[in-house]
Amino acid sequence: GRTHVLPGDRETNETYSLRRVLHRLVTSPTFRNSNRIITIFRNGEVFINGPVNEVFVPFERAHDQPEDANVFFWGSIASYGSTADGKLWLNSSELRNQGLSVAIFDDIRDQFIQFFEVDELEDLVGAHVLVNGRCHLSATSQKPVIWCGAVRNIILRRYRENQQ
Repeated sequence: GRTHVLPGDRETNETYSLRRVLHRLVTSPTFRNSNRIITIFRNGEVFINGPVNEVFVPFERAHDQPEDANVFFWGSIASYGSTADGKLWLNSSELRNQGLSVAIFDDIRDQFIQFFEVDELEDLVGAHVLVNGRCHLSATSQKPVIWCGAVRNIILRRYRENQQ
């Protein structure tokens, strides 16, 4: 949310969904770089609280976060892949060992595809994602990987081209 100061020095809070927050992160450099305090609630309790620019970390800065940091990572999807064990990989780079990957666990893959109404995995390319999770570095490539084990921990926003 956001706080507004009204005439008479009153403050009021504004509430956003995480989908709206992702849109603001993508479209507003002022918002994404803001040090205004934002509070994220889960099940009626404070889940994360802090400055916008620390709570929402762009993929490019993911490797700077401690592994125990409870933050949201966000960025765009450049490619995707599947592994034999059923995981879906959303990659921030077209090159396999570069960028960052979000790993969607095999046990929620179908739920993810259904929830976000994904007809073809190719439709994910160019989408923006906001995901809560811990960022770990791959032991082999030192590539940042965010593990997503619950659909409620990820927001996906696809941008459709204007058809004329």
